[in-house]
Amino acid sequence: MQSSAGQSSSCLLIYSRAATLQHSAFKLNMTLNISGNFAFALLLIVGIWTLEATSRSLPEPSMAERHEQWMALHGRVYKDATEKEMRFEIFKANVENIEAFNSVGDKSYKRGMNAFTDLTNEEFQAS
Repeated sequence: MQSSAGQSSSCLLIYSRAATLQHSAFKLNMTLNISGNFAFALLLIVGIWTLEATSRSLPEPSMAERHEQWMALHGRVYKDATEKEMRFEIFKANVENIEAFNSVGDKSYKRGMNAFTDLTNEEFQAS
């Protein structure tokens, strides 16, 4: 049998080891809690950044790109670069007129591009 002094020192040793383990567990818990908070904050920041990046609208195509797309859609081919440039200027003026008309909100309808968007009013009326 152990003396009371021996039992006392064994109890202190066990208590000391238990306290050390408890302290280590506390430190580990705090570390996990801090890194968990950091991971959550990092995930939140990345999520917000992704939302910002994906919510941006695509840039509007230039008028020349719109004319090329319109030409492809309507199968329009011009005889030379001079005619193409002339038709582009008419197209551009008509599109600007359409957009100006549509920007006024008190209309019951909206205008849009169609197969005649590269014609002047006189050419359209004569056709």
